[in-house]
Amino acid sequence: MAYQIVLELHFSHCAAMGAALLMLIENALITQSRLMLLESVLIFFNLLAVLSYLKFFNCQKHSPFSLSWWFWLTLTGVACSCAVGIKYMGVFTYVLVLGVAAVHAWHLIGDQTLSNVCVFCHLLARAVALLVIPVVLYLLFFYVHLILLFRSGPHDQIMSSAFQASLE
Repeated sequence: MAYQIVLELHFSHCAAMGAALLMLIENALITQSRLMLLESVLIFFNLLAVLSYLKFFNCQKHSPFSLSWWFWLTLTGVACSCAVGIKYMGVFTYVLVLGVAAVHAWHLIGDQTLSNVCVFCHLLARAVALLVIPVVLYLLFFYVHLILLFRSGPHDQIMSSAFQASLE
């Protein structure tokens, strides 16, 4: 994914290969992938969120509102939701994507070649895909978690007494 991100930023293939090589030989990533830690999965979804937003932005220049445009925009929201759902450190990637999207939306508002209806459609699509979908998915993750895990277990003492009373 590092290779693709560097290519989407319009760097050379040699620079992309260098970034991918640095990711491959990073010793911390190799060590973390051997243990049962969440960092490897978090890094995957962080990189996926950045890559999908870059692909979305590059699709926007050529064919806005196409199927690939919707795919990359929606995948950005899903990846951000998964990153936040894995660990709260994913919030930083989510804020980064929202900040870049806000800057791009600001440029769309100032674009005199676009009609007001087109700008509104762009902003609405971004709001749904980058705000509504991640929040709904995040809440859905917790809903599924609490529906599936409703029985009492050995580690209930760390939960509040009200939550413990709701378990079977």
